[in-house]
Amino acid sequence: MKQLPQLTQEEIQDVIAWFKARRDRLPKELEFMPSVRAADLPDVVEKYVEMAEKMADNPTYHGQIRHLLRMREALQAQGMD
Repeated sequence: MKQLPQLTQEEIQDVIAWFKARRDRLPKELEFMPSVRAADLPDVVEKYVEMAEKMADNPTYHGQIRHLLRMREALQAQGMD
């Protein structure tokens, strides 16, 4: 299994800030990976951001933080700036 590089604090803080700035514009649902859908995206993002803020220093949680990165990519692909 290929190990992904650790996320930097800058990457984590950037994605947190991105979502906080767009909190009120998030769609209700989002499929952000094949067969992975957030049914209540605003709630999911809120919980992931809270976790990312608390656990940014712990690489164990970087997999979940990567979900935020994938959600942002999916939203940007749909035209969210």
